[in-house]
Amino acid sequence: NGGTDYLFQCLTKQAISSRRPALLAQRLEEAKQRLVELISPHMPSKDAAQDERNRALDDWMIGIGERLSEKPKEEHDYDRAANLSRLLRRFLNIDPEELEMLPINAISKKTNLRSFVDKQFRTWRASRAADTHLVELGFRDATHAQRVLAALVEAANIEEVLRFFRENIGMLSSRREARDCRRFLAVKMNGELLSNPADQTSHGEDDDIKQRLELLRQFAHAEDEQKYDPQASPHYVSIIKPLIARLETIKSFQAGNRPPQVGDNELELLITPFLNV
Repeated sequence: NGGTDYLFQCLTKQAISSRRPALLAQRLEEAKQRLVELISPHMPSKDAAQDERNRALDDWMIGIGERLSEKPKEEHDYDRAANLSRLLRRFLNIDPEELEMLPINAISKKTNLRSFVDKQFRTWRASRAADTHLVELGFRDATHAQRVLAALVEAANIEEVLRFFRENIGMLSSRREARDCRRFLAVKMNGELLSNPADQTSHGEDDDIKQRLELLRQFAHAEDEQKYDPQASPHYVSIIKPLIARLETIKSFQAGNRPPQVGDNELELLITPFLNV
């Protein structure tokens, strides 16, 4: 039928000349791009563990800054740096009583010292989850605190702890020695947990003395002015500032592999069809 053919010819010409298919294709492409942008940040990647660790460290440093800038709740709490320093020292301290009895004759018995030291760090870290001052310390919650402590432990120089163990307390011969020498191991573990290699570089005795004298001058000046600045406090300079520097240093270290998480496979199935399209 000529009329029917003509009608379909006209409709075909209109469809060909219409911008609707192009607009639909453009909107589909935009929707694909938005989907990829939405899912990609949550996909596992080789840098995911490091990114997650650094976010936890950044959040803690922000929390520390917020605690320092808070208005005192009570009149005797005016020195916020001193209060925070006290809480940090207690929280990060490794008490010898928290450690297990040291192995006797560890060297001659070929005791797995790495396993022993790792266990002491794990036990210490787990015990901090029950701390009642986590928010005052700048953490969001116990999970956040555990992530930060895990980062500190991972960055600690465990090999240096093992060297110290082998050379100094690897040949204990009595239970009394094994109990009493825990304090030496605790001090070494604490040192490697918090020490910043950059701070251990000396520029000469004269320069070190000049730096100490300058710090004393600054402290005296701040006291004479009677203008309280948390960052001018001896507690900030000696405890909080080095801790923040340590956290910044850790951020540059390579983190361990990110463990598989629930939903990783489903996210990959959702995003794969839209990649390289």
